[in-house]
Amino acid sequence: MCRKKSAVIFFLFVGIWFARSQNATITGIILGENNVPLSDVNISSATSGTTSNPNGFYLLEVVADVENTITFSHVRYENIMLKDLILNTNETFEFNPVMKVGVIQIDGVEISPTGRKELEGIETLSPEVVRNIPGANEGVENV
Repeated sequence: MCRKKSAVIFFLFVGIWFARSQNATITGIILGENNVPLSDVNISSATSGTTSNPNGFYLLEVVADVENTITFSHVRYENIMLKDLILNTNETFEFNPVMKVGVIQIDGVEISPTGRKELEGIETLSPEVVRNIPGANEGVENV
């Protein structure tokens, strides 16, 4: 009985070690257009994710020997996608992207005969409604 327990524990540890060794690593530093490191950039794959530190450094473990799509996203910058990236087991791939500022323009502002400006697809509250919201603090915090 003792040999069976020992064999089961041995194969359990070997299985965990083998499964863990099927990973690859993507690492690097994320920079902005002016070559300044960017912090808090989200880096994600289908199985894992991470964020960059204040120095722009990141480290992401992905499954090896399969196609991976890696997405770099930040609120102020355009997304970067690495598609169909296949890394070998225990391979370390260094990727240092430069993210470009993403500018979103909203068009379709309509001005009514009363002079009120309305944006299409965006919910707005009038200042009068916001001022009349009951609460301890005045303003949008009470919405």
